[in-house]
Amino acid sequence: MLVRITGLVAFAALGATATAASISTYPGSIAVLGHSGATGYNSNPARPGQDAPENSWATGSNPAVDSIYRRILAHNRAIKSHAYNFAVDGSNIDDMAEQAREMVSLRTKPALVLIQTIDNDIRCDGTDPQNYKPYAAKLAKVLGTIAKGAPKARVFIVSVWGTARVYADAVKGLPAAGRSDKEGTGLCDVLDLSGKPRASGIAATDTIVKSYQRQVAQTCARFSNCRYDNGALFRLVVHTADLTPDGNHLSVRGQQKMAAAAWAALY
Repeated sequence: MLVRITGLVAFAALGATATAASISTYPGSIAVLGHSGATGYNSNPARPGQDAPENSWATGSNPAVDSIYRRILAHNRAIKSHAYNFAVDGSNIDDMAEQAREMVSLRTKPALVLIQTIDNDIRCDGTDPQNYKPYAAKLAKVLGTIAKGAPKARVFIVSVWGTARVYADAVKGLPAAGRSDKEGTGLCDVLDLSGKPRASGIAATDTIVKSYQRQVAQTCARFSNCRYDNGALFRLVVHTADLTPDGNHLSVRGQQKMAAAAWAALY
C-alpha cells in the first residue's frame, strides 16, 4: 500500500520502492506438477474428454478460472508467459519424479512450484496402509530433485479437494453416467447402489486420504523450501456444478473455487 507524502518527488520515490517490494513478493515464473486435476481435463464442454490447460487452477489463462498464475500476474507482470504445466493425466507419485526432472532441466528455473498429488496413488483395496511410507519416500525424492535442481524455488503442495462427504453430496446430483463408478459396496464407494451417500465408503475414503495427507505434511516439513496447504483444499466445499460430467474432475467453476482456495492458503 502506498502512503501519500506531500511532494511529488517524494511520492514518486516511495511509489517505486513499494512497487519493487511488491514484485519481490510474487514470483516471476511458475510451474505445476501433478495429474489430470492440474491439466483442466474435461473442463471444456467443446472438447469433452480432453485436457484444457487454459482452465487449470494452477497455470491456466482463462479469466473465468483466475488461476494462481493470473493472480500473480496481477501483481507481477514479469511472470507473463512464464507458466509451465508439467502435469500429465493419470500420473502418480512415480510419474511426478519424471515431471520434476523435466522441470529442473529448464534453462530458467520456476520460482514457484505447485504440486497436486495423492489421488492416483490411492488403492482402496485394503493395502493403502502399506503404501503410506513408500509414497512418502517417493515424494521426498521429488522434493529432493527440486531442491537440488531449482534450489531457489518455493514449493507449495495442495491437499485433495473436498472431503468424501462433500464429494458424495456433489456427485449424487450428476446423471447416472457420472456417478456409476462411485456406486457400489467397495471400500471407497461413496454412493450406494441407489445413488445415495454411503457412510462406510465415505469414512474409509476420508481415513485413507487423511493418512496420505499426513505423509505429505510430514515430508514437506523436512524441506525448508516446501509448504503444505494444511488441508485448505480438503476443506473446499464443491457442488454438482463444480464437477465435470465424469464426476472425477472440476469444471471451470470448480477450478475457479480451487484457485481461490489455493491462493488464500498460499498468500
